[in-house]
Amino acid sequence: MHFAFLILVLALVQGQALADGPSSGWISPRANHSIYVPAHPTGSLLVLLHGCNQTPEEFAGGTRVAQLAEEKGWIVLLPKQYRARNPEGCWNWFLPVNQGRGWGEAEEVAGLTREVAGRYHVQRAYVAGLSAGGAMAATMAACYPDLYGGVAIHSGLGYRAAYDGASALWSIAHGSVISPEISGQLAYQCGLGQGTGAAMPLLSIHGSEDTRVAPLNQEQLVAGFEALHDFTQRERGDPFLPRTPRVERFTPSGAYPYTVTTTAVTTQILVHGMAHAWSGGDPAFARTDSRGPDFTRLLFDFFENNAIRRLK
Repeated sequence: MHFAFLILVLALVQGQALADGPSSGWISPRANHSIYVPAHPTGSLLVLLHGCNQTPEEFAGGTRVAQLAEEKGWIVLLPKQYRARNPEGCWNWFLPVNQGRGWGEAEEVAGLTREVAGRYHVQRAYVAGLSAGGAMAATMAACYPDLYGGVAIHSGLGYRAAYDGASALWSIAHGSVISPEISGQLAYQCGLGQGTGAAMPLLSIHGSEDTRVAPLNQEQLVAGFEALHDFTQRERGDPFLPRTPRVERFTPSGAYPYTVTTTAVTTQILVHGMAHAWSGGDPAFARTDSRGPDFTRLLFDFFENNAIRRLK
């Protein structure tokens, strides 16, 4: 009888474990997101926003994010866009309803961030994205400085670079419809009173031969974040951070040469010869180019070295 009771208890425990899913690795994906949990979490969370015509699983494979997350002890959250909202699965970063705080797709991503942070006792969160996901990441950084301590944008656009579908097509090909100064001012207004007042570190990478998202967008993105920092410093009455850039050029053997331009708050990488693809990604997946610098490792290192706040 005792043996039968023991078997029943073991069956119940096993059944509960199966119902709850694994405690580490890829947690069973849900309709609107996937999560990777390392064996030994360190309290950091990366929110990674996919590009158009990508699933979170494809994006994770192409970026090799799980390998780096396991190595670093980071949890990774990959929100998923619904095809019903956009036939190509793009984040609708260009619609005004998604460009503010407290509503739309931005609030959904923020809500998932809060949920995962609470569930796994996260202390620090960062956001990154590719293309349309990169443009959405710019919105998250601008409007939710209380959640994210830094942002990494691959082949993306600046905050509020467009205001509808037609202007989005224009900005993708020709650059933002607003100036970087206005973008920075609007970003400051969106996150007003929500952050710590510290600068939002930006890491940006773009291919010089990108015909999907014009490289001019990277220049405007960086200038917009510099303007955001200026508005933040001015309103706080703090001295301005130094703006003199440091420019370094790298020519690795058998790979694309690239230029890194760094200021106190932004790091801009231009990969010469690369098109619209995740730099240093796994060639087994679409939208990757293994000949570029490993952007996945670069963003992890950037966030580790530029942490400015804890998640509220």
